Amino acid sequence: MQFDDLSFWQRQRGGKNLTAFAFDPKLLRSAIFECSPPTLFGQVHGPALEAADNVKVLLDANALELLPGSATRASHGRKTIGGVSVRKTQGGNFTVTGRAYVVAAGAMESARLLLLSDKVHPAGAGQ
Repeated sequence: MQFDDLSFWQRQRGGKNLTAFAFDPKLLRSAIFECSPPTLFGQVHGPALEAADNVKVLLDANALELLPGSATRASHGRKTIGGVSVRKTQGGNFTVTGRAYVVAAGAMESARLLLLSDKVHPAGAGQ
C-alpha cells in the first residue's frame, strides 16, 4: 500500500477535502509507514468472538467517554471506571458496563478517550 500517495487518501471516504502540505521538500520530507502487516480483525477473530459467551461485539459504535465508578475519588487518587458512554454511528447514545475495561483503541484513539474522560479525573482518566 502506498501511504504516501495523496490520491489514494483522496479516494477514501471524506478524502476529497485533503490537500498536500505546503512545504519545501528540500527541507522536510513527508513519510507514512506501517510497522506491521494489516490484519482484518473481523475476518481473523470474528468467529471466535461470536462464539465467546463472555464477549459482546458492538459494531458501528464509538466510545465517547469513560464514566466514573462509584468508588472514584479523584481528590484521593482513586479512580474507577463504571461504564463507557457510546454513540451509534446512526445516532443515539447508550452506556456499556462490565466487570473490567480494556482501553485498546490504538495510540491516538486511546489517548483521546482517556483525555476526554474528565468526569473520572479533571485532567482525564489517564492522569
